[in-house]
Formats: sequence, C-alpha cells, structure tokens
Amino acid sequence: MVFSLAYNAMAPQAIRYELLPSKDGPVAENVPRSETWDQRIGHGTSKPFPPLEMVAAIYDGILTEEVKPIEPPCPSGNCTWPDTTSLAICGACEKSTYRMLQCDPPQCSECGLNYTSTCEYILPSGAYPRIMNVAADSSQWMSGGEIARFAAIPGNGHAFNYSSTDRVYLLDVELFGTSFDTIHGTDSNLTLLNTECALWMCVQTYHTEMESTIHHERVVSKEDELDSDYSVDTYLQSDAQLYHFPPMSIRPGGLKSLNFTVNVGAAESLSRFLTNSFTGNVSTHYDTIDYSSNFMLGIWQGTRDPDAWIANLAQSMTNVVRSFDQTSRPQYNGTSYELSIDVLWRWMFFPIVLVLCSAAFLIAVILKTASHPEAETWKGSPLAFLLFGLQSDVKAEGLRRMSEDGWVATQKELGECRVRLVTEANGGRRFYAV
Repeated sequence: MVFSLAYNAMAPQAIRYELLPSKDGPVAENVPRSETWDQRIGHGTSKPFPPLEMVAAIYDGILTEEVKPIEPPCPSGNCTWPDTTSLAICGACEKSTYRMLQCDPPQCSECGLNYTSTCEYILPSGAYPRIMNVAADSSQWMSGGEIARFAAIPGNGHAFNYSSTDRVYLLDVELFGTSFDTIHGTDSNLTLLNTECALWMCVQTYHTEMESTIHHERVVSKEDELDSDYSVDTYLQSDAQLYHFPPMSIRPGGLKSLNFTVNVGAAESLSRFLTNSFTGNVSTHYDTIDYSSNFMLGIWQGTRDPDAWIANLAQSMTNVVRSFDQTSRPQYNGTSYELSIDVLWRWMFFPIVLVLCSAAFLIAVILKTASHPEAETWKGSPLAFLLFGLQSDVKAEGLRRMSEDGWVATQKELGECRVRLVTEANGGRRFYAV
C-alpha cells in the first residue's frame, strides 16, 4: 500500500513518453525532389505538348480550393528531414492600373436604375477590353442580354518582366473586369479588378516534417534568377538547350554541387499551353453565365483572392515537377521516429526507499515480538479471538462482570486485559491472560 501511494505520486515524473530515432526500422527516404525538368509530349515536333500529368495539375490548381504539398514517405508516421532543395514553380500577382477611354452612352449618375453603359478601357498590355456596367433591374439585364464581365489577356510584362532572360517565365496574364463576387452593379458601386499574374520556374528549399502522420512543409528559401555564367546555346535546337540555375550546396556552407536545369523546349511547351488556356472571357445573362472555357470560369472565381489562387496553382504544378525525374541523394534521407518509454529511475528512489523502510520495520517488530513474549500488543483484531478462543477463566470473569456491572464495565475490564497465544497440550491454541 505504501509503495502504491508513493508510486502513484511519482509515476508522472518517473515515466516519460518520447519519440526516439528508429534504429532497426526502414529509413525515411528523400522528400520528393527533382533537379531537372524536360517533360513534354511530342518533342522534336514544332509544337510539343506538356505531359498530361501537368495538364491535370493545372486544372486541379485552377478549380480546386486548396492543393496540399506532395507528401514524402514516412514509415513510422513521425519523421524529419534535412532542408531539401528542388526545382519548383513560383507564382505571384500584382495589382495593375487601367484607364477608361470612353463609355457608350456616356456615364450618367442621375439616369436612374434603368441606365446601362458599356465602357472601353486600356490596360498596360495595350489591350482594349469592353466591360458593361448595368443596373440590377435595367432592361438590358432583365431581357437577358449578354453582358461582358471579365477577360484574361496575355500581359506584356508591365509588373513582371516577361521578356527578361534572367527568369524562366511560363505565364504572364492580365485579369480585368468585375470580380466573381460582383454579379451586377451600378455606375456608382461597380468595382473593377485589374491584376497581372505570372508563373516561372524556380528552385525552392523546403523544411519538411511529419508528426502523427500529419505533413508539415514550408519554404525556407528560393532562387528565381538563372545563373548568369550560363547562356542558352542558340546553335542547338530547343530540345537540346538548357536553362541553368546557380549551383547550390546540399548543406549550408558546403560544396555547391547541385545543378538545377530546365529544358528550353519543355519550358516553351508549358508556356504556350498556359498562355492559350489563360486567354478568354466571361459574360453573364440574366440567369446564366457564359465562359469561353472551364479554365476561364476557374480563373474568374480566383479573382476573389488572386494571391491565394496563383499560389494554389503554383503548388499544384510544383507537385508534378517534384514527382517527375526524382533525384534521390543519401544526404537528404530523413529520420524516422518511434514512440519510446523512458524511465527516469531517480524518481523511483523515494517509493523504493519507503518500501524498504516499511519492510525493515515490519521485520524488526516480528523479531522483537518473537524474542520478547512480554512485549505489549501493538495491534489487535477480534477475528483472532474468534478463531482461537479465549481462556475459560477470562470468559467467565467477563460474563460475571457483565451481569453485575453491565456492558460498559465489562468492556473496560476486558479492554485492559493482556493476552498471549499459547499452545495447549492437545496441540490447540488459545489466548491466555498474561
């Protein structure tokens, strides 16, 4: 009992559960990574096409609300990896400017709710989109006439220097018109969106870990610019030309031995597909929405948060880049952890000492009682008297006192009586008064 109480008090400190590196289990292999991108269908032809996995990833990035990073293999469900560098795709959006050229008919702030005006704008790309501003109950809206709402137009590098040779740009597009949340409005409250978004090849370094099968990953650094010491060999066909990023080291301060390259033909095929897919418009009727492609509907929905939308698209495409042509290096292998029980024996010292002291005290009492019969009783139980019986003289005296003085006097008299367990001649045992 003493040990149980002491153990319960000390157990929370004495036993600790912790994750320790697995010694005999399988190794946590590399986080998915790639050092080159040269994937395309029909290379050698005039217009190669991106692999279907990349096309599916583009659809997924545009139409899916959130894309998660690709998960690494972790046999135990708890793993860590060294910071890992891989080819990736980066993206960003920047707000741009626009200028209204003319409206037909001219704008009229006092013409009532039935007023409709189509305005022409000029964008930094030089495009001239026409957007109709129509009131909620105007005749144009109520009659079901088509209303131009949104357009995606190839950019000319106003916010992103698309023609620069320092980056491998894949897409530069201007998004202009009413946002997805604005279905209709009046001249006084119509809000127009003008954002330039771009995608480009880059190199990113990831900090990755998995805890209880939940994957966590974040970008700790990235490289956007190409290596200025390398230039594309224009004497070669695009299928054989390569873009080079600056050499990088596996460990901070280590030898820069990692070389990341992008095939020019593969980049051009991906850029051509993105530019064609991200060009179109959206129009609305009274009860329907017309869009030139599923891409355009997804792009229009993305105007609610362009930064999150382009990041989602870049993540989806990056997952494909990292899963193709995976390059494994032993330096990037991770550590798998297993749940272990660690006993801190110093916290067990106190309950063990209590048990030893209690045992020593009990043994001392037993030896003392056995060697000194006259020792006073230190503990008693009525059950012992029921089992072995009491000396007849003591019982008779107790009954006599009970009849004469009552139960209280008898209890006091017998309570002060000291007895000793004695072996009788017939081998039985009985308590006798001392």
